[in-house]
Amino acid sequence: RPLCTKAMENGTFEGLVDPRLEDNYDKQQMASMVACAAFSVRHSAKRRPRMSQVINILLYYHKHVVIISYYIN
Repeated sequence: RPLCTKAMENGTFEGLVDPRLEDNYDKQQMASMVACAAFSVRHSAKRRPRMSQVINILLYYHKHVVIISYYIN
């Protein structure tokens, strides 16, 4: 959780992203995924998102990446 908090505060994803990516990833998408992960590990179960909400977030970003890739290629 401390890594997620640090990443959300200053946009540094070191320690969360596979180093083999060598900074080749979408920063906005990573920020959203880190926020989703941080919400999912909250101490209070009442404050955590339901799995369906997490899936919707992941599907939303996947859908938009696929659409953008289609128009770029």
